[in-house]
Amino acid sequence: MFSDALQKLPLPEVEEAYCYEQDTDITADSSAIAAISVLAAIGMLILVGTVYDIYKSSRATEDNYKTGTRPREETGSYINGALSDSSVKINVPENKTEISLPSGYMPHKEGGCPLPTVSNGYHEISNGARITQNTDNQQQPDTRQEKKRKDSLAGKLIVCFSLYTNIPKILSAKSTSGSISCIHGIRFLSLTWVVLGHTYNYGIVSQDETFTTDNLLDFVPIMQRLTFQGVVAGGFAVDTFFVLSAFLLTWLQLKGTDKKKKKCTVSDGIMYYFHRFWRLTPIYMLVIMMFSCLYRYIGSGPFWPSTIWAAEHCKTVWWTNLLYINNLVETHSQCMGWTWYLANDMQFYVISPLFLIFMYIMPVIGAILTSLLLCMGIGIAFWKEYEINGNFFTMKSDDGAFWNEVYTVPWCRVGCWAVGMLLGFVIYKRERKPLRNKSLTYIGWLVSTAVALSLVYSTYSENKEDGTEWTNVQRAFYEAFGRPAWGFCIAWLIFACYNNMGGLVNSILSWNGFIPLSRLTYAAYLVHPICMMMYFFSRRTLFHVNDYNIIYLYFGHLCVTYMVALVCSASFEAPTMGLEKILFRRGGRR
Repeated sequence: MFSDALQKLPLPEVEEAYCYEQDTDITADSSAIAAISVLAAIGMLILVGTVYDIYKSSRATEDNYKTGTRPREETGSYINGALSDSSVKINVPENKTEISLPSGYMPHKEGGCPLPTVSNGYHEISNGARITQNTDNQQQPDTRQEKKRKDSLAGKLIVCFSLYTNIPKILSAKSTSGSISCIHGIRFLSLTWVVLGHTYNYGIVSQDETFTTDNLLDFVPIMQRLTFQGVVAGGFAVDTFFVLSAFLLTWLQLKGTDKKKKKCTVSDGIMYYFHRFWRLTPIYMLVIMMFSCLYRYIGSGPFWPSTIWAAEHCKTVWWTNLLYINNLVETHSQCMGWTWYLANDMQFYVISPLFLIFMYIMPVIGAILTSLLLCMGIGIAFWKEYEINGNFFTMKSDDGAFWNEVYTVPWCRVGCWAVGMLLGFVIYKRERKPLRNKSLTYIGWLVSTAVALSLVYSTYSENKEDGTEWTNVQRAFYEAFGRPAWGFCIAWLIFACYNNMGGLVNSILSWNGFIPLSRLTYAAYLVHPICMMMYFFSRRTLFHVNDYNIIYLYFGHLCVTYMVALVCSASFEAPTMGLEKILFRRGGRR
């Protein structure tokens, strides 16, 4: 099947060899000038914000020493693993002993016997012991915090662009209380899977005008391996993102509604949609602007195409991306085609309140409606795939039918979103504890692992050498039921880790080092195909496909992607999130 797909690729007729030379007079390109002007303005804001933030911080430090106020690192608390000098004394009547604890000590949030609230300067605990806390240091004012509170609105706004503040926030490995730590690992590893699949696509086989490899046909035996099916199945990583988004949305919205002292208002509904749009759109539009307006001037060479259509289309259909309908409108001339996922995610987010309302008011009805949404997605996906009978390797020959009518449309991908919503509903309703019957835990892990491996490697029966081509029914069944089944496997993984049944798996996925990498996942998803194309189109020699070169290429793409993502996130994403907090949540909880 792979050899047939490769044979259908259009072979260019070479009449002459030359190095493509494009007009690089940027002064005649109004779109490029506009893009540079916008970037220059943002750069100026970043420069001013960073300088002002550093100046303000240095002044606060000087004032601390002038007023005799010691920096936070010197007061009684755990800072960088050092125990403070102030203490809390526990007087235990039974044995008349005292235990010294740090002044900042708090019982573990998940502990079975938390300490009560401080009353009259001491804690009372169950055995009659008394905890007396030294509060001398707590009386000293925190000058830096006072200055922050006194800072003007303009000062707060400009600091949103400060790299001095944004980069440490992004790279911080501290998790917030009550978070589900395993999600960070799942999110990052899913992105690495996406990058792995795209390593074989962008720049290697996606070039229309010429080939960038000297042994493209050697792909055939590589793709026929059993191990390569893990690359082919990379599309399941996107389904993982759908499960994560739906789960977090459902769980957090239901919990947040419980905590509200008043009913939801129209303004709450407006902010529900605005927050999502503001969270995703600014960095998204800025990346589109840079890619579409400046791609002609950031590279050259024998493989540099006269037109990169993924960028060129953005000049005319950018509005479909802005409205998050680029998977439904102008699908044959998509701008940054890989952003179809963002359109689906936003469309699912828009309809989710219909199900969330019922989940909160009438839980049974809400669960039934979400289950019906899952069944609808399965049914439509089966129908459409049965008609088209396509996959990734037929997209060159079916005029994009599989891509436009099955793979990227919301009604065929909504199944995993519904699974994520059901998971959020279950975790919201259920007390956080392991299953009583350990046998069920073992069965859950065995079944989910077996199903996941089957979904990834079952395509080997068709893709191997002399494999049997699947029928319409087989392919429709795999497309319709495979994605929700993968979603349930991910749902079990999250459920088990959340309820302390994850063991070693949870320990690995909850590693703090995944937290900053997880924060950069959105920016990395946006820019990784651009990084790949810029590398390949700028080469001066043909690429030779073999395992070692691909491995080196993959890790290179991954590292460069995250470096670029850090720059984009610190420059575009973090400032907009800070601006939202100041402008639209002033007076609310900080």
